[in-house]
Amino acid sequence: MWPVSRTRFARARLPLRMFGVILGILLFVHLIHRAGPAKLLASMAALGWGLALVIAWGAVAHILKAWAWRLTLLDGKYQVSFARTLGLRLSSEAVGQFGGLAQLFGEGLRVSLLGPTIPLSHGIASVTIDRAFFIVSAAAVSFLGLSAVLMVLPLPHKLILYAIVFACLLLGFVLLSAIAIRNRWRLFSRTGEVLGRIRHLGWLIDRNRALIHSVEESLFDFYHGTPKAFWASLLLNLACHAAAIVEVYLIVRLMGSKLTLFGALAIEALTKLVNIAGTFNPGNVGTYEGGNMLITKMFGLTAAAGLTLALVRRLRALFWTGVGFLCLIILSYRTKRAKSNETNEDIYADRTRTDFFSRTSEYFCIAPPLSSGRCSCQRSGLRLSAAPSRLLANCASKHLGSSKSRRCANRGCY
Repeated sequence: MWPVSRTRFARARLPLRMFGVILGILLFVHLIHRAGPAKLLASMAALGWGLALVIAWGAVAHILKAWAWRLTLLDGKYQVSFARTLGLRLSSEAVGQFGGLAQLFGEGLRVSLLGPTIPLSHGIASVTIDRAFFIVSAAAVSFLGLSAVLMVLPLPHKLILYAIVFACLLLGFVLLSAIAIRNRWRLFSRTGEVLGRIRHLGWLIDRNRALIHSVEESLFDFYHGTPKAFWASLLLNLACHAAAIVEVYLIVRLMGSKLTLFGALAIEALTKLVNIAGTFNPGNVGTYEGGNMLITKMFGLTAAAGLTLALVRRLRALFWTGVGFLCLIILSYRTKRAKSNETNEDIYADRTRTDFFSRTSEYFCIAPPLSSGRCSCQRSGLRLSAAPSRLLANCASKHLGSSKSRRCANRGCY
């Protein structure tokens, strides 16, 4: 019953996602027309060589993310090179650009391509902890950004109330996560039990209940057992978000507009909220650009400047997405070749053992000895199975090729 319902659900979602893609593209075209193609080209031209600088700066964030994830592997990080860790992180980010379930698929790629030296349970735990750290750190940055918005911008009364409520929710989420880890509160397990009561989620929770407990224990052990690695990984995730703030500041300054780091923090925090809203829009096309235009307008920037900011960041993301897919192809090929080599080695070892036993059976029979009709070796008291290797060779050379040895073999000599 459940597989059929899941299949129908997946088929029903496909037309909706295609419809979302079409709407996003139409919205993107409308935004370009509204901002003015001439103004947009002028803003892009003002960047000049700065576009390459922005793309290069994107590597900093990816290196920080890979380093933070590597720390969650604990002793297993010595079994995987940093280059492979970075390649897997880029591959996961590339697949996750399509939004929705593609992000989950990208995280699964990280686990599957880690290599046989890392146990599956450890790989799943490390990826889950890394994702949890990224979410918690993003919530912390969003809280700080909303606080900056409230202090800097003269917002209408309703928007102030909404911003305060959302900031309080973010702060509560961060504090609750910290207290739960410190006191070993099983929030994941409790949440799983609640979600398991929902009809269409019960099968999923029941199938992964043991995995949820395992990841939860790994997170607690990571904090209580290795606090230095825990805080280092969390700080690296915060540094990754700080790199995104610097990116916003850099792009706006390269366009010739004025913006403080405080304003860049506020823009990045609001952009994260836009990304959450566009999660289920494949590629976040249209919604990301429109959100950036609204946000930058609040800081006195033109619509063309806001759209340019979004396009430059998207170009940077597309560049590293291409690098990520290239890494995915290379890593998949190497993993497949390594498995093929292991399979060939196993087959060769099996054939070697089979060939050894078959050759040995040609020289020495394995049947039990007979009470009568013993050969000269048995009459002389020599048992081939217990004889030293030199005597075995002598006895074999004595019998090989003779009709007497073949008759002896048929009668059960060994």
